[in-house]
Amino acid sequence: MKFLSFVYSLYVGCKTVLPFLLLFCFFLLGHRPAAAQQPANTRFELIHEHGDQEFTAVSLKENGLALIREKQKSEGNQRFWEIVLLDSTLQQTWNTVMVWNGGRHW
Repeated sequence: MKFLSFVYSLYVGCKTVLPFLLLFCFFLLGHRPAAAQQPANTRFELIHEHGDQEFTAVSLKENGLALIREKQKSEGNQRFWEIVLLDSTLQQTWNTVMVWNGGRHW
């Protein structure tokens, strides 16, 4: 009989303590962002000159990112394209301006 009363007291105690512990853990652990929602801690900035087009970002998968845009400067039929390569840590690894001779038609 003592064993049953002991089990019953544990059951009644758990009914009152367990919800409190669950709520405490929820509020304690629930106020941090989840691992998938952590903000990026790196950024990459380039000067955008007046008249330049916006960059088009091309994913290079695990090799990083390619940023491509048409420059404002053009001479006759020549168009200038800026290409910037970034590694997976957003560090610039390569930058060039290429000239394309011809009209707007590819």
